[in-house]
Amino acid sequence: MATWILDVDETGDFSEGNVGYGVVGVLTSVERRQQFVGRVRATWQREMPEVPWPPHATVLRQPLAWAIWGQTSAEPQLRVASLKVDQALQGDSVWRSLRKDLDRATRGNETQHRHCIAKVAQTVPQALDVLEQRSAKALDLQTQILRRVAEQCQSLVVTASPASSTAVSTADRYLALLTTLIRRAADCVLALPDHGQHELRVSAQQRGVVDPVLGPGIPMHIRHLGTACEHAAQSTQRVIRKDCGSVRLVPHAVPIFLAAGEDWEVLADGAANRLYRIFQQPEQSLLRWCDGIAAASLLPCRASPARLPLTASDGVPERLVEIARKKGSLSESHQELGALSNYAWAREQAGEWVDFLSGKGDR
Repeated sequence: MATWILDVDETGDFSEGNVGYGVVGVLTSVERRQQFVGRVRATWQREMPEVPWPPHATVLRQPLAWAIWGQTSAEPQLRVASLKVDQALQGDSVWRSLRKDLDRATRGNETQHRHCIAKVAQTVPQALDVLEQRSAKALDLQTQILRRVAEQCQSLVVTASPASSTAVSTADRYLALLTTLIRRAADCVLALPDHGQHELRVSAQQRGVVDPVLGPGIPMHIRHLGTACEHAAQSTQRVIRKDCGSVRLVPHAVPIFLAAGEDWEVLADGAANRLYRIFQQPEQSLLRWCDGIAAASLLPCRASPARLPLTASDGVPERLVEIARKKGSLSESHQELGALSNYAWAREQAGEWVDFLSGKGDR
């Protein structure tokens, strides 16, 4: 049996009425990832020792974080610049608030960042330049690590994003989209050349969710992930086509990012952060959408050999894909897809999967 792990994180605002958010998963075989364990952390601690582990991608982008981290750096230029920036902001109530957020490895308010950056740019511009260069270097390191994963571990990136700004209203939009992501990841595994049995273990970063009994603002629990896996599978064994194998979905873990900080959690966080801008531009063709995802995450988002897109959307496109899975129906689904006014990428990815599930697509 082949065993896979899907490490999941999200990006964007999941509030009702918004668009431009999504769930992102890094999919890797257990065999491949075992060769990489511990190497991400070792690289960060060697190259960026002042950055607290685990490095949160959204905070790495903030030069002002180095006004805190850099004060203990072994590099004199960075240490001096960090102290100058921190001193220039002393007594500023906005900086006190933002500094607390950065200390907790959270990004903080954008308006606060703009206020503090403007003040530092006027008083100690050269010191700010040093912090900005360090932030850019950290993002370069993140790029190198993601590229190494792509080359050595043959990981894939799976994404799920709303089909339109009028996505189906659910009790919890994140959990609904997580279910869509798990479905696509399972189908990806089954579309690969191996026709045998698979196990897909899902690990999703903890966040607040709407519990059907306890209500909103509940920390995500393994049982929430288990429900998402059950809904994705619709049975204990998920099958996509008679000539394919089957996959068992297993809720593996719901880690707290800052408490655990495993290598693959950091990679999923970095990939999700890099895809934020892509999700902000949903009116794209599938070709541009997938190319953008691959370029930003540095991980393939099409599965060989059929080159099926590893991106999914909720709502009508997802429903039509499931109809094709159950009935092997081609014309009905394609006719309804053609009438959709939703984003092009959402229509087109569903069309490719409908063809494959109906037996038309090659393996």
